[in-house]
Amino acid sequence: MNKRKPLSEETKRKISNSLMGHPVSEKVLKMLRSNRIGKNHSSETRAKMSQAQRREKHWNWKGGIIYHNGYKMIRVPMNCKFYSMTDHHGYIKMHRLVMAEYLQRPLKRQEIVHHINNIKDDNNIDNLRLFKNTSEHSKLPKIKVRIGGE
Repeated sequence: MNKRKPLSEETKRKISNSLMGHPVSEKVLKMLRSNRIGKNHSSETRAKMSQAQRREKHWNWKGGIIYHNGYKMIRVPMNCKFYSMTDHHGYIKMHRLVMAEYLQRPLKRQEIVHHINNIKDDNNIDNLRLFKNTSEHSKLPKIKVRIGGE
């Protein structure tokens, strides 16, 4: 078993440059080849391996629900009428989805959904308020949260 640390790209380049125009011994070639990690799979095999670990088949699949910056996000299928609201990975912030379902229409990108109680994962419709744009949202007075009950 080869316990040597893998060669860096810079080291490989230096070795290659120093050997240019010189015959290369079998020992050096073997050393350079042994540093390759893994196997070279065909593109068909790589595609099959990739599909085998997607979504429900992946060991760490959590039902299409993730948390990002404190917001709960849910993955929606491409045939969902709210798919136009997704990010490039197919996820929608849950509070935006709840508001869209309540209004029965997809939200526009500039519309802001505000949590009234400032708790990001409280997605009850009674706790959500829709603003036309960031300008309208910024007119909302800021609430200072005191720590320690003073």
